[in-house]
Amino acid sequence: MSLSGALSNALSGLTAASRSAQVTASNLSNALTPGFGRREVALGARDLGYHGGVQVLGITRHANPGLVGEHRLAAAAQGESSELADFHARLETLVGRPDNPASLSARLAEFEASVVSAASRPDLNARLDQVLSNAKSLAIGFEAVSDGIQALRSEADRLIASTVDHLNTALGQIRELNLRISAAVVNGRAAVGPVRDPRRDRPRRSGET
Repeated sequence: MSLSGALSNALSGLTAASRSAQVTASNLSNALTPGFGRREVALGARDLGYHGGVQVLGITRHANPGLVGEHRLAAAAQGESSELADFHARLETLVGRPDNPASLSARLAEFEASVVSAASRPDLNARLDQVLSNAKSLAIGFEAVSDGIQALRSEADRLIASTVDHLNTALGQIRELNLRISAAVVNGRAAVGPVRDPRRDRPRRSGET
């Protein structure tokens, strides 16, 4: 074997070792990153035209697609349940509990009681005035609940719009990453880089830190 061939073989080994070291460092630095799959360098012999040597065939990511899919479905279901529970809790706060005198159900009960009382003695102005007063209180309660529900709907629309914008931005970033990965593979460079937690970029609710 010529000297140039021996140097070429040695350079190919160093290149493969460097790529393996990069992948190992990435595995260690992302060991606690949620959703990260361990990578492994696939090596193979070079063609005879290169006087032998080793070449990097690619990077293999060890992950179970079935488990990843189930995890995503479970996370989506958990998110849906959490949002529904939060909405129902806030709606319950708006309507109020029956034992709360200011709740909508308590005002409705007072209105019904005053109507029954006035019906039994329609000649008493005090009872008729009480019906009017309770009717106004009930109307105020319905208006407050309606305004609260409208505020919840506006917040939901805002969060939906923010999530769609975030999704569009993420898709654009994925497209850019795919182009960079393709270029790196074509040029023989490492396509493995650090992983960023996507939860840091998710849309936040008002009041979250």
